[in-house]
Amino acid sequence: MQFLGYDGRDDNEQVGLYAPTSTITTDLVVDSSRFGASESGVYLRGDNNNRSTGTRIRQNVFGDGTLAGPDYRGIYLQYHGDGLAVSGNRMSGPNRAIYVDRTGSSGARPLVANNMLNVSGSGNRGITTGYNVDAQIFHNAVRMTGGARAAFFQNGGSSSLEVKNNIFAMESGPVLEVDNAGTVTLDYNDLYTAGTVLVDWEGTDYAALSGYQSNTGQGANSVSADPAYASATDLTPSSPFVDDEGADLTATVPADINGTVRSTPPSLGAVEFQAVSSLAGTYTIGGASPDYEDVSAAVSDLTTRGVDGPVTFEIRDGTYSESVKVTPIGGASESNTITFRSASGDSSAVVIEAAGASGSEP
Repeated sequence: MQFLGYDGRDDNEQVGLYAPTSTITTDLVVDSSRFGASESGVYLRGDNNNRSTGTRIRQNVFGDGTLAGPDYRGIYLQYHGDGLAVSGNRMSGPNRAIYVDRTGSSGARPLVANNMLNVSGSGNRGITTGYNVDAQIFHNAVRMTGGARAAFFQNGGSSSLEVKNNIFAMESGPVLEVDNAGTVTLDYNDLYTAGTVLVDWEGTDYAALSGYQSNTGQGANSVSADPAYASATDLTPSSPFVDDEGADLTATVPADINGTVRSTPPSLGAVEFQAVSSLAGTYTIGGASPDYEDVSAAVSDLTTRGVDGPVTFEIRDGTYSESVKVTPIGGASESNTITFRSASGDSSAVVIEAAGASGSEP
């Protein structure tokens, strides 16, 4: 059965494609379609004795700015067997972008790969796995904003779950929430949050990558860096700290979401890309022919590119009307320091002020 080129954004239906417990499918293909339903885009549920096989959900668009309800799920899958593949899908807004439960077999393992998921809203989640999920979660790019709960949520013991080469980025809150680890393996992922908790592991919070690694035995090859996505919906990263950082999974995921062949080692996330080099050395801000027009531009580039040596920003005399927030910078360390200072040596000649406040660069 094939479900190709469907456009359901204006149908006002609760579910775009629905198969209840009694419906068993073989080799169902959902390809190049658009879903804007208020509850679920694709909802496929069997039971323990009736499992669909060969289901492939690929290159679809979910949400597309037309979401109508707070309980929207992009893809909901339960009780699937051999050959399940969810790949190359783009989602914007779902409560649970991809939910997989009680799915797996001793044959062709389920694969969730090369998906771009932009999720917003309090308590919402990116990729959720339930009980007894024997799956491979590879090369996905997730962006979570608006108080969303977790980029990856593991909600039940799994017999064999691999989570690798993903980018999980949060505006706040934990990137990973693991309730019952079972035999889950998480490694070679980018785990980034602008919040105070990076990982919630079976009820214990870890603020830093090192604490998560040392206490759980997971993520030895993972990184924590802002991926610097191109936009809210184009989750192409540009950070050098997620380029060429993946495990070689080309036997399973040979190409990215755009069909570009994966390099070895591959980029993390859904898109294979070539990053710009990291910063090192001295740069000027403001004045005539500067490297950066203002402090905000310098901080934006610093956040995107990170550092691979000591960096100094010399701010030329003047008043800069802007608000600046510096988040954790990739590559920064006790030796790779980042310094902002007055180019003239007179700190009082550099003023950084925002509406209702003012101050001078020390």
